[in-house]
Amino acid sequence: MHFANTRMIALIVLLGITACVHYTRPGDPEKVVYALYEDIKDWDPATAFSLEVMVLGNIYEPLHWYVADSTGGYHFRPALATRYEHSNDGLHWTFYLR
Repeated sequence: MHFANTRMIALIVLLGITACVHYTRPGDPEKVVYALYEDIKDWDPATAFSLEVMVLGNIYEPLHWYVADSTGGYHFRPALATRYEHSNDGLHWTFYLR
């Protein structure tokens, strides 16, 4: 009886392991497929929100990231722009890109 139970457990484990094997064919390296639950309403990063921001964040890199620091505040961390300058009146900004 013990031998039969051991064989049955081994058979179940073996079937379970082989059922977990998954083979995927390589896809097109130039193509990205992403399933969305709703249509994108606006591709403008300045006006996009929620779903659009999630998608745009994977496509576009911002000039700076707005990140939280250890003190609970926020600061800008360079991303695409390594540094920037602005005019005294604040109307003209120059970004230096990497």
